[in-house]
Amino acid sequence: MSNSKSDDQYRAFILDNLPRVTTLFKTVDISDDEALQETFEREDISDLIDALSMKMSVNCDNFHMDNHFPWKAKTFFTNKNNNAGKVPLTLRMFIDSAKAGRWLYS
Repeated sequence: MSNSKSDDQYRAFILDNLPRVTTLFKTVDISDDEALQETFEREDISDLIDALSMKMSVNCDNFHMDNHFPWKAKTFFTNKNNNAGKVPLTLRMFIDSAKAGRWLYS
């Protein structure tokens, strides 16, 4: 995999391969360091991993979904989550791994 792409190009690819998140009037921005599990389902992340593998030749053999899911998102009533033992997934993790050509995290 070539490192000729910029972070913005990788970010765009990743976001294009996740469902669009919107409010009534606008698209919701996803920051590079927020837990994607707060917004996206297991199946969405699985589809993203498939796209990275097939379209960008990123080796995701050491990506293990069970390290990241199930995830209990924050609710209106509780502003914290209880995800002991689960690793948050971030855009930054996907960008860095895409640049490296392999999943970098356990």
